[in-house]
Amino acid sequence: MARGRRIAVVRFRVSLDQSVAFGALHVLLGVGYGWLVVDAPRAFDLGGAALQALIFVSLLVLAWAAARETQPHRLGSTVLVFLSALWPIWIVLAFQATVPAWQRDADFSWVGETVQGGAMVWGFCILVRALEVGCGLAGVRAFALVLFCAGGSLAMLNHIEVEPYWTTDWYALWEQRQTESADTEEIDAEALMFAQHELLLGMAGELELERPGVADLYFVGFAADASQAVFRREVLATRKLFDTRFDTVGRSAVLVNHAATREELPIASGSNLGFMLHEIAARMNTDEDILFLFLTGHGSKTHELSVKFDDLPLNTIESLTLDRLLDEAGIRWRVIVISACYAGGFIDGLANDETLVLTAAASDRRSFGCSNEAEWTWFGKAFFEEALAEEIDFEIAFERARSRIDAWEQEDEKTHSLPQISAGASIRAKLEFLELRLTQALADEPSRRAALGD
Repeated sequence: MARGRRIAVVRFRVSLDQSVAFGALHVLLGVGYGWLVVDAPRAFDLGGAALQALIFVSLLVLAWAAARETQPHRLGSTVLVFLSALWPIWIVLAFQATVPAWQRDADFSWVGETVQGGAMVWGFCILVRALEVGCGLAGVRAFALVLFCAGGSLAMLNHIEVEPYWTTDWYALWEQRQTESADTEEIDAEALMFAQHELLLGMAGELELERPGVADLYFVGFAADASQAVFRREVLATRKLFDTRFDTVGRSAVLVNHAATREELPIASGSNLGFMLHEIAARMNTDEDILFLFLTGHGSKTHELSVKFDDLPLNTIESLTLDRLLDEAGIRWRVIVISACYAGGFIDGLANDETLVLTAAASDRRSFGCSNEAEWTWFGKAFFEEALAEEIDFEIAFERARSRIDAWEQEDEKTHSLPQISAGASIRAKLEFLELRLTQALADEPSRRAALGD
């Protein structure tokens, strides 16, 4: 039937053993495909397996419903037909998982889309032909039945995020990246911790007081994980962006976990963050000024930000911990950006009327772009380097970044990270005043430079 050959009904035989064998083959193909598309190190994902099982059972229910409406005594034939007709799709998916990277580039994306579409049509034709042979249906009725089942499948998949049987073993990946890190120099933990007080006082001493009558913006960057240099680069580049474009010169601070900056900058830890927030609050007009807090690193499914520097026993950061530190410092107006996997899980603990929260991913999704070689994570590049380089409004910039990330993920065939936003009404009104001032300052900048002869 897959080759388009005609088969007599008397040659179409079905048994329970065959149905079980085809079901097992379906599962094995799914496990193998998941193993191909997920990079090592891998871990078997029970959640993904449960979703695959749900889809599999749903297909069987659709087959059962089809058989009930046609020829109930042919139920076994119908179920087997649905299972056996899936194999061309698995072949194409496996091909796309192993095809050279250049064929998945934007200029060649039509190749994969054409092949995948052809496989879908191929599987559709197999189903129609098999229903004709196995259930004795006329061609038109078999075609209509397949359309019904295809519509049911699409409706189901529209509400289910399909995950493979495998997922990345993030703990093993962190350990591997730490081992492979270029910064292999042994850290003197005692000297590092002893130096923190002086480094914190030095950075706090550079902070300027608020300006009466001006809605000042203060910036704090937090690079949480020393195992990859991208977080350090991202925080430092974002501080530079805010100093030059958002008027935070003298009102910005960074905490960085990385061997390259351990003698220059305070490390990123919960206690250091609490200290710096208190120092900033002491210089702010907490009724008038706004804090922009940016945290970047690795996140977990339990919605914790991993805080790592060599073998130091640093505590992870949760949303309630972050909210407590801000409350204890007395900082009222907040813009909080969290770039990490599963960062959407922070929103519930941070959201209020006076806070804008932006996250790189939904609570059940991963974000992308973490590597020693990268200058930015995908979210950081889209939001900070691209969107905020042109737009003052944080919410508009976020929407632009979200669209850009969605396009990148679609091109690279990744599960969408779904960045999230939560904005209180009061912080929106407060940010409008800040945006008005910054827009006017940017408009006046060329005239000011001309007057100074720059």
